[in-house]
Amino acid sequence: MKRISYDGLTLVTGSDTADALVRYAATAFSRGDAVNVDLPVLEADGFVREHTVVIGPAGGLDVVDVDVRADETREFPVPVFPVLRRAGRALPPEEILDLEWSESA
Repeated sequence: MKRISYDGLTLVTGSDTADALVRYAATAFSRGDAVNVDLPVLEADGFVREHTVVIGPAGGLDVVDVDVRADETREFPVPVFPVLRRAGRALPPEEILDLEWSESA
């Protein structure tokens, strides 16, 4: 599990989801895009709810490991991210996880 801090907001989500978001955000930022992203988030009451987060080039993500739950894959699936303006197609989870950092610069 990972805790993501962005623009005063703190969210806890699955490790794969957080890693995919970082790669996607780096790609979006490098293109000057701002996008809405739906993420599964662990709430303080222990329930998982979907949050819509606006990610834009003006902010940065801070991601840190946290040890909260064991079954991340089922509760925190990696979302399909929206189409980036210049990419021309939606990026499925497996492509986001496989992105090289050099592609996002």
